[in-house]
Amino acid sequence: MRAFSAALDLVVVLALLQGHSRPGILFLKWGLVSALPGSVILAFIAYLRIFEGSIQHRFPLLALGVMLVLAGLQLLLAGVMAEWMGAKERSRPAYRVDRSRQETREHQQ
Repeated sequence: MRAFSAALDLVVVLALLQGHSRPGILFLKWGLVSALPGSVILAFIAYLRIFEGSIQHRFPLLALGVMLVLAGLQLLLAGVMAEWMGAKERSRPAYRVDRSRQETREHQQ
C-alpha cells in the first residue's frame, strides 16, 4: 500500500513539473491519448458490424473502446474546466498585503 501512495505522489510531482502553471494542458493531452485509440477501436467495431454483419467474439474490445472514449472525454472536460478556472484566476489582479495583522490591530486600537 505504501508503494501505491509513493507512486501516486511521483505522478503528481511529475504532472506539476510538466504542467508548470497550466494544469489543464496535462488533462487535455491525456484525454486525447485516451480518446483517440478508443475511437479507432470503435471505428473498427463499427466496420465489422456494418460490413460483416457481426462483431463475433470482440465484445471485450467493444467494452475497452467505450471505456477509453468515455475516460478521454472526462479528461478532456476536466482539462477544459482547469484551463477555464486558471484563466479566470490569472486575470485577477495580484493580491497584496500592505499591513501585517499586528500592525492592523495596533492601528485599530
